Amino acid sequence: MFAASTFNGNNPFYLCLICFAVGAIFWLWRDKLPFSNRAALGCFVLLAIATQLGAWLLILLPVCGGYCLLWFAYGPTINFAKFADKTDLSYGTYLYGCPVQQLLAMSVAWRQPFLNFILAVPISLCIAGISWYFVEKPFLDLKKRLRKPE
Repeated sequence: MFAASTFNGNNPFYLCLICFAVGAIFWLWRDKLPFSNRAALGCFVLLAIATQLGAWLLILLPVCGGYCLLWFAYGPTINFAKFADKTDLSYGTYLYGCPVQQLLAMSVAWRQPFLNFILAVPISLCIAGISWYFVEKPFLDLKKRLRKPE
């Protein structure tokens, strides 16, 4: 079996095991888990601080990151429906997110994960919007016009 002395924070097996356990605990206590804006903000701040403290990120990411993810998914009532009906930034974000992060990481100032994320998200979304309006949407409209009626 696994001994406590064999724990290594760099081993992906243990990180996956911890994330699974935290997710299972969140599921078991889902009725008692409060969705509080203050708690979500606190978890977000702790995560931001933990990105600078190395090993603490391995401890706080599953708990605080999981809470922030669930809070964002189930807590606030943000209506993106009207925006999402007209645009689809998912493919552009997928396509351009990694290159933008890599370009930012070429600068020593933006190699910190949290800072890189904070700058890469809006840049990637802007490029994805340009891609949507000038490439993807026109081609989808062209596809509709060229399709033969059945």
